[in-house]
Amino acid sequence: FARSVTRPLRRLQDTATRLGHGDLEARTAADEGPPEVRSLAVAFNDTAARLEELVTAQEAFVADASHQLRTPLTAIRLQLENVREEVGPEEAEEVDAALGEVGRLSRLVDGLLALARADRTSSTVTAEPLDLREVLDERREVWTPVASDQGVDVVVEGPAGIVAQATPDHLAGILDNLLANALDVSSAGDTVTLSCRAVAGGVEAHVVDQGPGMRGEERARAFDRFWTTPSTGPRLGGSGLGLPIARRLARLDGGDLELLEAAG
Repeated sequence: FARSVTRPLRRLQDTATRLGHGDLEARTAADEGPPEVRSLAVAFNDTAARLEELVTAQEAFVADASHQLRTPLTAIRLQLENVREEVGPEEAEEVDAALGEVGRLSRLVDGLLALARADRTSSTVTAEPLDLREVLDERREVWTPVASDQGVDVVVEGPAGIVAQATPDHLAGILDNLLANALDVSSAGDTVTLSCRAVAGGVEAHVVDQGPGMRGEERARAFDRFWTTPSTGPRLGGSGLGLPIARRLARLDGGDLELLEAAG
């Protein structure tokens, strides 16, 4: 008799945990146990269904709005570029300022679209074993031309055979975001170091720059959406969405992302 009551309650608890971890499709059986437990299961499933509907609608709205904004922003940029060719030096400065704002808004829209896509990705995506050293070498090759233009070296450290269970596109997106941030705060002569290592219970990948760093209160807010710090460089014109997107991708694969203070 006790098991007939506790078994569906345990199943409900497991389902609630899955829902709390982001699996919006989680539902529990509503045809087992005493009437009170069945009623609770039905109420839980109804609540989960409404929550899934609300979250899905919100994410779809952000994605659709971001997508629709890209076309007019591109048209505005092209028109401003045409105007710039026909005005004098003084007016050209004002047009350049307007182009800068359009570019910043375009990056913000792209960030919102990427964030919506990340939020809509299932938390049960299929990851695969990846050699971290090979992935780091690949990203170094991609980013070396950009880094060389700034006079920055990108080096890779760590042994081969360090295997991470991750989605390839997610891991590449995370590393690209961190590399972009690292280069944004680097100066000529600096080095950006990519490394990997095995730790208790998993593996770690690190992107280390020699930039000015961030204060403790800034690091605490670094993953807040739309938050930016004035201490970062101006080249990339961050929207404050890069790190939240990267952390979301990491957590979808059962990992995490954190910002640490480097030596010096």
